[in-house]
Amino acid sequence: MLRTFCLGCLYLIASAAFASEGTIVYKSVDKSGYPVFSDRETSGAEKVKIEDPITFPAGVFRNDGEAIEYEGIKSESPGEQPVIYDTLLISSPIDQQTIRNNAGNLTVEVIPPGIAPQHQLKLLMDGNVIAVYDGNPFELQNLDRGTHVLQLQISDIDSGEVYKSGPVVNFTMLRYSKLHRKSN
Repeated sequence: MLRTFCLGCLYLIASAAFASEGTIVYKSVDKSGYPVFSDRETSGAEKVKIEDPITFPAGVFRNDGEAIEYEGIKSESPGEQPVIYDTLLISSPIDQQTIRNNAGNLTVEVIPPGIAPQHQLKLLMDGNVIAVYDGNPFELQNLDRGTHVLQLQISDIDSGEVYKSGPVVNFTMLRYSKLHRKSN
């Protein structure tokens, strides 16, 4: 069994390596009317040529003194590269998570990008800024019961202009309530 599997893998690798002008497969129809594709010709099979995929060479990017603009972030000097924030995620809590904590405490962990010196990373809850990132997880305390929305934003320290916002994370905080206590 292992030998047959290894030979099959070797055949697939060799056929992929030596295919130059596309690959030939054979299409036939089984008793139920469903199409069957195979690398072996059977009686009544139609020959189908599969073309090689189109590939493009990697692009060449240059900085010849013109301003570079990327998602609203602009760099005027030729030697300075634009700041690109590609990862801006809250890793905990996850979206739609329910958290039971009677004190209303929550640790928000993030996957921060490298922040430029002129920018800051802020945590928003329900549309309001509640904390600025200092390199540690955000420790939130005494949150109200109910569903809340978290989001990260990168903004300019001086102007407050928002450069990028991360995806929103919804979570529900469950806390004990004296209002619904059973009476004896």
